[in-house]
Amino acid sequence: MSPLKSQLIVFDHLPQGQLRVIDVACGTGQRLKFMRATLPKVMS
Repeated sequence: MSPLKSQLIVFDHLPQGQLRVIDVACGTGQRLKFMRATLPKVMS
């Protein structure tokens, strides 16, 4: 997750309402739940 977190800073200038994360890799939403818990400011 560290490489992903370090790259997400490029989206800091965008309003949060414009950002969306789509979890298509695992199908259960577990990765998205993990990312929300790990990066609450990014995922809110």
